[in-house]
Parts: sequence; structure tokens; C-alpha cells
Amino acid sequence: MRIPVLVEPDYRNSLWARQTLEGIAREAARKKYEPVLLDAAQEEQIDWDGLFDRERRLVMLMGTSMSWVPAAQARLGALGISCVLISVNPSQGAPAEGTVSMNHAEATRTLLKYLQDCGRGKTAFFALNPNSAADLTKQETFATWSRCFPAASEPNVFWNRGSLTECYTDFAPHIRRFDSVICANDIAAAALLKQLKKDGVAVPEDLYLLSYGDSSLARAVHPAITSASLNHDELGRRAVSLYAFLARQEPTASVAVQVHCRVAVRESTENRPLRPAGEGLSTPLREAVDFYGDSETLRLMALETLLDRCDSTDRQLFFGLLQGEKPEVLQQKLFLSSSALRHREKNLMLWAGCAAREEWQAFRAFCRTLPLTDE
Repeated sequence: MRIPVLVEPDYRNSLWARQTLEGIAREAARKKYEPVLLDAAQEEQIDWDGLFDRERRLVMLMGTSMSWVPAAQARLGALGISCVLISVNPSQGAPAEGTVSMNHAEATRTLLKYLQDCGRGKTAFFALNPNSAADLTKQETFATWSRCFPAASEPNVFWNRGSLTECYTDFAPHIRRFDSVICANDIAAAALLKQLKKDGVAVPEDLYLLSYGDSSLARAVHPAITSASLNHDELGRRAVSLYAFLARQEPTASVAVQVHCRVAVRESTENRPLRPAGEGLSTPLREAVDFYGDSETLRLMALETLLDRCDSTDRQLFFGLLQGEKPEVLQQKLFLSSSALRHREKNLMLWAGCAAREEWQAFRAFCRTLPLTDE
């Protein structure tokens, strides 16, 4: 089996892309598949028909930018080629056959929970890329957490729009408002650490510093940086397995796979231990709402169940009862005996969750207040 891989040009030479491609190569070799690395810069010259031959027209599409990936999907879709996305989730307008991505939301929640356990709740996010799907996921997760654990109302996200220096210039006037900062990746964290030392801000004494990547760089700087691991080798291996599965299936559903993270605790957070998942979480991430405790909700759910189980005769009987038609009239109208009508009405009561006639009457009174139509 051939596995075509098309990589976003600007992303291709990054450490993360290289690690993912190595994972793809190793897993493909183990399963005796043939990965074919395509040159996105020469996309127009690719012989797609010759590449696929008789195999399914399916491509691995790897990238992170929300500008390049959907455009590439659209170009491939016009050629009748489906995609397995790697490192980015599909946009609403361009669904993918399969997706393999890092669980950045899980990683972000883990870092934020860790900081909460450490008593560091005034957290900034540094150097997020507004064109990165992964960074937007981190920002959304951070925003949700911030609503549940509110701190200052002033800005707490500082965007990298192509210059880490300018990003730090934006962040510097606000540093003293925070006791911790999470960086978009280890590269941004190393750059921030350099600037903080220059400006006399001590890590971890003044500011806890955390990041994503768990790279050699995070281990090499001083203090070493606490970082959430993103196993791109595993990402590549999972992508091969998913591609092989989808290549043999009819295109009737999409499949999404997420790779979990782990946090390597280091000096930048005083080596304070990470609690096991779920331990000590005293406040929920979202407001607790008992959707199913509302009486109107329960009645509407009962009505939904009743209507779903009705055949055409049951439905006519139900709407006839709502309209106040007499049993004898309904018997003639529906060609039912009195015992058959009673049996069907008992079924309606059962489906509505009514144990007594009084409940059944109250349920029908409620249904009459709804804009129902018997069509």
C-alpha cells in the first residue's frame, strides 16, 4: 500500500514535522507500506492518477495553519481526493475522512490544573499563533478555564504575530500582574526565559514558566522548563494505522484520533509534583447545570419518546385525544375495537412515563400548550 503524504511547506522543516514523518516512516516500514512524501511546492506537477493507480484516492495532509490546510483540502477535494489530516482538526467547511491530532485541550487543562494546585492562579498565555489550529485550541481551553477561575479582567493572552520580540514588548508591561505564564511551545519559552533574565524577573521565584513540547531545548536551558509532551512520533504511527484502516473502508464516516499528553515537571516550577488526574479538583471546569432536572425538559423528552414509538395509528389516536375526540369517535375513525383502543392508549401512557390517569391527563394538558402538528 502506498501512503501519499503532503506537508505544509512552512511547517515541513520544523522539529515537530520531522518527528511526525519519522513516526510515519517507522510504522510504514513495520507494516510494509510505502510512504510517498510529496512536494507541496510542486503540487501542480503531481501525477495523482499514477500515484493512486487502483488504490483509494486518499492522502495524508499534514500542517498546522488555518490558512494553508483548508485551501489544500479544497484543491484535493476538487480532484476527488479525500484527506487524513495530521496535526490539525478539520474546519466546518472542509470535513476530513480522518484526523490524527494532539490533545492540546487536555494538555492545557493539565497545565492549568497543575498551576492551580501550586497556588499559581494568575496565569498569562504567551506567544500563541493566531494562524495555528493547535494554539487556537489552547486559547479556547484557557478562556473556558478563565471563566471558571476568574482573575484580572485585563488581557492575559499575548499573541505572536511573527515576532517573539514584539510579543514580549506587549507582555512586559503586564508581567507583574501574573504569577505564572504558559508559552505556546518550548521555543517561545526559551526566548521568554532569556528576556525575563535580562529584565530581572526570576523564574520560578517571581514567575512559574511552563510550555508544550518537552523538547531537548526545554531540558537544556536553566532553569529547565516544565513542559507538556507532544509525542509527534506517536502521532505519525497513529496516522499510518488510521490511513490503512480508512483506505479499506467505504467513505461513510469520519474517524478522529487524539494522542494524549504527559507533563514533565522541572525547575521552572520548582519541581513541584504533579497530582494524579482528577485528584484535588475542588471546582468543576464548567458550571454544573442539571439539564435533566427541569420538569418541562422531562415532559418534552417524554413526548419525544412517545412520538418516536408511535406508528401511524398510534399517532392519530394521540392527536385525537389531544383534540378531545370521544373514544367511540376514535374507534370508528381508526377502525379499532374498544379493547384495541384501550390497549393502544395504555401504550401511549407507558411511553409518556405516566403511571396513572391523572398523570396522563396532566401530560396531555401540557402537550396542548405546544405548537404541535399532526403531519
